[in-house]
Amino acid sequence: MIRVTPPDCAYWNLELGNYWMNLVDYRYRLSSINSEQAEFQSDGSVVIVVSGRDPGVLNWLDTAGHTVGFIPNRWVESRESPTPQTRVVKLDQLGEELAGVRRIEASERIQQLRRRKIGVDRRFPA
Repeated sequence: MIRVTPPDCAYWNLELGNYWMNLVDYRYRLSSINSEQAEFQSDGSVVIVVSGRDPGVLNWLDTAGHTVGFIPNRWVESRESPTPQTRVVKLDQLGEELAGVRRIEASERIQQLRRRKIGVDRRFPA
């Protein structure tokens, strides 16, 4: 689980990379999140769950089965560089940690993945 209050900046993102420093597929998986995609908490922070299984929250980073990797972050045109706070939480105990974080249904996840693919296809046309 990652918690961070993004700074005032033009753009920010966090993105998963695997053991070999390759980015995890972002066309078909939720392997990155940015300032436009994230759902913020009322205090301005963002809570992100990194997991190989869907935890049912909007801000999910899908490891795609990778168990080792890295998560670079960018704060573009920022005067600050906050350090995201991370914590390992078992999936069956995640509910306690996510008090106040909105849950999403499977149908919402399907739409989220659909929008992601459309966005990537527009950016990188065949």
